[in-house]
This record gives sequence, structure tokens and C-alpha cells, in this order.
Amino acid sequence: MLDIVSNDKVTWIDIVNVTPEDLNYLRKSYNFHDLDLDDCLSKVQRPKFEAYDDYRFVVLHFPIVCDKGKNNRFLIEELDFFWGENFLITIHSPKMNRLTDSFEQLKNTESKFNKYFSQGVDYLLYKLLHKLVLQIFPIMTQISYDIDWIDNNYDKKRPESVIEKISALRRNIIFLQSSLKPQRNIFTVFEKMKDQQDKNMDIYWGDIGDYLGKIIDMAEDYQELVEGLYSSIDTLLTYRTNKIMKILAMISVIMLPLTFLSSFYGMNVPLPFQESINAVWGLSIIMGVSAIVVVLLFKINKF
Repeated sequence: MLDIVSNDKVTWIDIVNVTPEDLNYLRKSYNFHDLDLDDCLSKVQRPKFEAYDDYRFVVLHFPIVCDKGKNNRFLIEELDFFWGENFLITIHSPKMNRLTDSFEQLKNTESKFNKYFSQGVDYLLYKLLHKLVLQIFPIMTQISYDIDWIDNNYDKKRPESVIEKISALRRNIIFLQSSLKPQRNIFTVFEKMKDQQDKNMDIYWGDIGDYLGKIIDMAEDYQELVEGLYSSIDTLLTYRTNKIMKILAMISVIMLPLTFLSSFYGMNVPLPFQESINAVWGLSIIMGVSAIVVVLLFKINKF
């Protein structure tokens, strides 16, 4: 779906779920490179920046929460945009509803439209990306809450639920780091560009770069915390397993002489004392004494 909002200085074209027909429109209306247009139809795994004489093509990634259940699983969604002197073209999926909402607000709110569009395409792009970066902070807050939950409950809850939560956290943090770290360099490039309409834009791009830096530092800290908790839980589970194996081993050793005697006198061959009426009581006493001796040996050796 392609939609346009513009004034006499800036044109913003927002495309949700891009189709070949949308790209044909861009190909006819603008002098974009075919490889850049092809990238809009495919998933680009890494952030990308390409500069040309009359436009720039940028690919960025942002986390989007897709599962608000117990593990808060999120995906990394791609934002492609063409950025020229008087136009901005954004291409994204419907899951990036924050960008779609911003488009509708500017389209329907005259005061915001005049404010953003009157200051040029550079400032418009900054405001859009600024909102997308700020929406990452609630995700980081949720990750912090999840880490606190694990820290408070890893010895109280079922190990399966705790390990599942840790696995989801590790995945989310790795996704964050792999997608945001390269983008920090892209905003450094933005900050150093000299051909922007507003010469003070380096301050704005530096502001976004600082936000990304904070998020990346938080992700690294959270990763260390999660790895530490995982190590603690692994140690606890190993201890519990060893304790269970120890109890089972003690039971097996206690039962070993009892099993031997009962099996020995259960054979259908002549054995000493098997005709005596007191054999059962004698064997019972011997088995009981054997069990007590084994238990005492365990206590003496502090098993």
C-alpha cells in the first residue's frame, strides 16, 4: 500500500508491504538503482548505507514485540528508505505500526505537518527515526523485569520454565546486539555528512547515536547478567542432580546385601538351615543388621 503526504518542499511516500507495482512506480518516478529496489523486496540481514549523487539508500532494523506472552519474544523488522533533497520514501511491514501512526498523524494534524515538513526532509527523517529508537527503551525495561524475575524465582519455580525464560532472553539480547551495533556506525556517518540542508543536523544524528549507544551498553550488561544467572542455575541443577543420584546410590547399596540374601535363599536347591523353622527369622535379623551396618558406614564417612 502506497500513500503520499507532501507540501511544496518535502514529499513523504510511505509504502507498507511493498509490491512489484510499487517499485515500478518508484522506478519511473525516481532514478533509483535497480539493486536498491531489489533489496526492498528481500530481507537484508545487516544494516546498509549507500550514497549516490542525488539520493541515499538506507536499511535499518528495529525490534518489534511479536509475542507478549510469558517470554516477550520479539522480531527484528526492516525499514528501508530512500532519502533525497526534497523527498523521503519509507518501506516497511505492517508490524512497524509506530511509523504508520506517525504518517497518519502528520497527514491529519495540520500543526505537526507544518512543524515537521517546514524544516526539511532531514529533520522529518530525524523525528521518525527518533521515535523508532525511543520505542526500544520499553523493550529494554521489560528485559530488566524478566532478569529480576529469574533472579528472584530461579530456585522456586520449575527449572523448565526458568530455562525457557533464559533462552528467550538470550535470544532477544543477541538479536538486539546484532542489529543495533552496525546501525551505530551508520548514524556516525549521518553525523559527519556535510551536504545536509540544516548544518545543525549533526547534533540531532549524534543524539540518536547516543541513544543507540545506551541501548547497546544496556544489552551488554543484561547479557552478562543473564549468563551469570544461567551459570548459577546450571550449578544449582547439577547439585540437585548429584543429590538425587547420591540418595539413589545409598538406597541401592543398602538393598544390595538384602537382595543377595533373599535371592540366595530363594533358589530351588538344598541350602544350609533352609529346613529350620527359625531360618526366616534368622535371615530377617541378618538382613536388618546388614542394612544398619551399611547406614552406619555412610554416616561415619559423611556421605
